[in-house]
Amino acid sequence: MSRFDLVIYGASGFAGAYIVERLVSSKYFGTVSFAVAGRNNAKLQKTLDEVSKKTGKDINATPIIIAETSDEQSLADMASKAKVIINAVGPYLLYGEPVIKAAIENGANHVDISGEPTYLEKMQMIYGEKAKEKGVYIVGACGWDSIPCDLGVNFLKEKFEGDLNHVETYVQLLSGPAVSKLIKFDNLTAFVALEQ
Repeated sequence: MSRFDLVIYGASGFAGAYIVERLVSSKYFGTVSFAVAGRNNAKLQKTLDEVSKKTGKDINATPIIIAETSDEQSLADMASKAKVIINAVGPYLLYGEPVIKAAIENGANHVDISGEPTYLEKMQMIYGEKAKEKGVYIVGACGWDSIPCDLGVNFLKEKFEGDLNHVETYVQLLSGPAVSKLIKFDNLTAFVALEQ
C-alpha cells in the first residue's frame, strides 16, 4: 500500500480542522493525497462534512484513520500510512512524544505546531539522531503563532504606500492558568533530569 502524502492527526480539533480546511482551499488540493486521523470516527467525519460545506468541495470520502496517543499500535499503524504526519494534538508535553516516536520508527516525517520550548528541546535531544538515522524530518513549532505576524505583514503589504524593506514582529506571552504551570513544572523537572 502506498502512503498518503499527508495525515492530519487531531483533525477534529480546532487547529486540525483548520489545517484540513486550508489544505482543501489551497492550490495543492487534488495534487496531494491525504487522510485525517484522531480518536473518534464520528467527530472526524463531522470535520470532513463541515469543511466540505465551507469550501464547496466534497471531501466526505477522505480516508479516516483511528489513532490515539495512549495506543502505540494505533500510532504505528497511522505512521506507516503517512509520508508526513501533521500533528495537531496538544498539549505536546503530554501527547507529542508517542507520535514522534511512532513517526520515526515507521519512516514518516512529523510536523507539529507546538510552542512549548521544553517539549521541543526534549524531542530534539531524544529523537534528533534517530530521525537523522532513519532519514526523516521532525519539525516542531511549524506555524506556531505565525498568524498575528503574517496578518500584520499582509496588512502592511496591502496598505503601506512605498517600499517596505524590513518588518520586525514581537510576541509577548502571558502565563496560563495554574494547571498549565503545574504541568510545565512537572515536565521541566523531567527535562532537567534528562539534561544531566
